[in-house]
Amino acid sequence: MGYKTYRQEKGDQSTSLRITCVAFSCALLCFFLPPPSNYPKSLPLSTFPTGVSYALLGKHKFTGSSLFALCRIHAARSNAADTSERADEEALRAALCASTLPLLEESLGFPWAEWIQEMSGPHPALATQILKSASRVPGLDALSLARLFSRKDVPPGLRIEGHRMMWALNPAEAFQKGRQIIREEKPRAQHQFPGLYVENILLPQKSLEVTTLLEEAAASPTLSSWGRVQAIRELARRSISREIGGLFLTIFLSEERDLTVRKEALLALMAIDPDSGEEILLTRMPSRSVRPILHAFMAELREEHGLPPLPKR
Repeated sequence: MGYKTYRQEKGDQSTSLRITCVAFSCALLCFFLPPPSNYPKSLPLSTFPTGVSYALLGKHKFTGSSLFALCRIHAARSNAADTSERADEEALRAALCASTLPLLEESLGFPWAEWIQEMSGPHPALATQILKSASRVPGLDALSLARLFSRKDVPPGLRIEGHRMMWALNPAEAFQKGRQIIREEKPRAQHQFPGLYVENILLPQKSLEVTTLLEEAAASPTLSSWGRVQAIRELARRSISREIGGLFLTIFLSEERDLTVRKEALLALMAIDPDSGEEILLTRMPSRSVRPILHAFMAELREEHGLPPLPKR
C-alpha cells in the first residue's frame, strides 16, 4: 500500500524556499546595480535615489574619493539640468551620496576641509551637506571645521551650518561670534547674513545666551528690518514676565527710521504689558500730518483696545 508523505504532497518546501530567496536576491541586486555602459542615456532617470543604493550595497564598495566624485557629478548634473524635476533629483542624489560618506571606512582620514572648500564655490548646497556629514564622523575635529567655515568669506548657507555646529560644540565661542555678527557685521548687497543668523541660528534655540543675542538683535540699528522683527516676535513669544516690555518700549520710542520695527515693538509691548502699551496709545500719538501711517496704525489699535477715539477734524 503506497501513500505519499507530507513532503511529497506539498513539495520540498526548503528547496523551494532556497530557490525563491536566490531569485529574489538576484532581482534585488539587478534593481540596485548601475545600468550597463550601453544603456540608453535618453531614458528618464530612475526615481529611486542612487545614494540609498550606495549605502545598501555596502560601505566597502566605494572609497571616499570615488563617492565624493559621484557627489560632484550629480551636483554638476543638477546645475545643468533642463527641468526643475531633474535638477531636484540630481541634487537629492548628490546629497544622499554626501550623507553616505561618514559610513565608509577610513572616513576619519578623509580630506573633509578640502572637499568642502572645493564645492563651496560651484555647489554651496553640496558643500553644506558634506560639512553636516563630517560632523557625524566619530573622533573628527569638527570644531576646527566649524571655525573654518563660519568666516565672513564663506557662502551664507555653508556659514550658517558652521555656526550651527559651533553652538553644538562650543557654545561660549559661538556666543561671542554671534554677538560680533550682530554688533559689527553690516548687511551686504547679496545677502543680509545677520538676519539669516537670527532666523536660522537663534530662533530654533533656547538658552540664556540666545535670549541675550535676540535682545541685541532686536535693538540693533544695523540689522535688517526682517531680522529685528523676528527677534522682537520671538522675545515676546518666550517672555514669561513684563521685564522685556522695557526693551520694546525703548525700541518704539527711539526708532526713527524703521516704521516696521517700531510698529512691531508696539505690538509686542501691547502683548507683554498692556497697561504700558495703552499708555503709549493715549499719550504718544504722533501727528497725523508728520507720521500719517504710524498715526493710522495707533488709531486702529486704540479702537481695538476700546480706548477713547481720537477727536475728528
